[in-house]
Amino acid sequence: GKKIDNAISVTLNDAGTFANSLVTDLMNAQRQTKVEGEGLSNEKKHLIEHFIEDYRSQVDETLEAGGEQSLYSSQCWYVCHRSIIGTRWLATYGKDGDIEIDCLPFDMRWTPYEFGRKQLDWEANICYRTAEKIAKEYPNASIRSGTDIEVRDYWDDDKNEVWIDGSIARKQQNIYGRVPAVIVQPNTGYLFKDRGGLKYRYDSIFFLIRDLIKEKNRQASIEQTLGMDIIAPPYEQETEDAVKVGEGG
Repeated sequence: GKKIDNAISVTLNDAGTFANSLVTDLMNAQRQTKVEGEGLSNEKKHLIEHFIEDYRSQVDETLEAGGEQSLYSSQCWYVCHRSIIGTRWLATYGKDGDIEIDCLPFDMRWTPYEFGRKQLDWEANICYRTAEKIAKEYPNASIRSGTDIEVRDYWDDDKNEVWIDGSIARKQQNIYGRVPAVIVQPNTGYLFKDRGGLKYRYDSIFFLIRDLIKEKNRQASIEQTLGMDIIAPPYEQETEDAVKVGEGG
C-alpha cells in the first residue's frame, strides 16, 4: 500500500501475442465440405456440398452487411478467448420461395443452456439492446426508454419465448421441433468429472499458461526496477555535520 520510488510495473503482451497467433492460424485454415454416405451418387454428394458452401456464404454476407465479422472469423476468436462457442440458426422460406437465414453467434458468457442425453434441451441467449432497436423488432412490446435493456431469447423443443426487461414480449411454437442452435464445448481445461470440476472445464487457450503470465510480468517488473539503479544510482554526498552511528537522536 506504500508508494515505492523508481519502481516500474510491466505488463507484457505475451498473452495477446499467443492468442492472436493461434486465431490467425485458425482463420488461415482451408476448410473443405465433404459429404459421405452410402446410397448417394457422386453427383448428389457434390450438389449437397455446393449447397452447404452457398449456405455459409449467404450467412457471411448477411453478417458482414450488418457490420459483423464472418461466422467462421468470430468463432475463431471466441473459441480461443471464451472457449465455448454457440450459434442460433433459423432457416425459413421467404415469400418468393427463397431460403431466408437468420444466424446469431452467441456470446456464451451470457447464454445459459443445458444438454440432455442426446441433444440440446434448451438455451436462452441474453443480450442488452436499446429501446429503439427493440421497438423496431417488437413493435407491440411495452418497453421503457433506455440503452441497456435486457432481452432474453429462450428456446426449447416446444416453444420460443422472448422476455424484455422481465416481461414476456413474444411466445410462439417452435416449428423446428428441436432447439435451433449449435453449442460446442472444446476439450480444454480440467476434464475430470470430479465434484466441482465443471468450474474448470472448457477453459480458454490460456489454461496452461495463465499463472505463468503473471509471473513473467512480475519478473519483467523486477528487472526493470533494478535497472533504474544504473540509470539513476543512489545519490551520495559527504557532509561535515554527519551523525556517527550511535550518536545523536
